[in-house]
Amino acid sequence: MLTKTTSFKLKNALTELDALFQHIEQFGKSAGLPKKQIFQINLALDELFTNIVSYGYTDKNSHWIDFRLSLDILISLKLAKLKNFLEVKCGSHTN
Repeated sequence: MLTKTTSFKLKNALTELDALFQHIEQFGKSAGLPKKQIFQINLALDELFTNIVSYGYTDKNSHWIDFRLSLDILISLKLAKLKNFLEVKCGSHTN
């Protein structure tokens, strides 16, 4: 069983989409995922990240979005004005 995990933070800005792709691609390759799965994960997280940036904040301040990628992908984010974390389980991969 693969236990590879990576964590990173991105600012709540659409200019961070390139960095998101780089993190996903690097993780996918190191986890031995097929290119198609890396593309699918990137597509889903790109959409989620874009929606979080576009609609998830009530202010125009800079915020950090925390990512932790593993075989089970879990994204934790703290929205502006909220004191609790929202965790969105995006899916899992099994060999």
